[in-house]
Amino acid sequence: MASGSGIHRQNNWLGLRLMQEKRTVLCMTPCEGYPPASFILGEKAVKDAPWSDLRANVLEIMDSAKKNARGRGIRLEVRETGDVNTIEKLAVIKIKN
Repeated sequence: MASGSGIHRQNNWLGLRLMQEKRTVLCMTPCEGYPPASFILGEKAVKDAPWSDLRANVLEIMDSAKKNARGRGIRLEVRETGDVNTIEKLAVIKIKN
């Protein structure tokens, strides 16, 4: 885990935050059903994503996400092993950019 990463308690729920120094790479918060993984991706990361082997539906989610001052916020539900692999790939893309 990167520096500052860990499990955080909020409203009696435990959430996971992966950080690189002071920068949040990924947040996961439990909810009904499947836990979502949340990212805020900058434009460099969004431009690099099509060159990775991410699934087409993930690239569509990224393209359709609204832009704001910090980047594009996306949420993906973690339902199966393939989703964990996608989350890992997105985290690597974010860290590189």
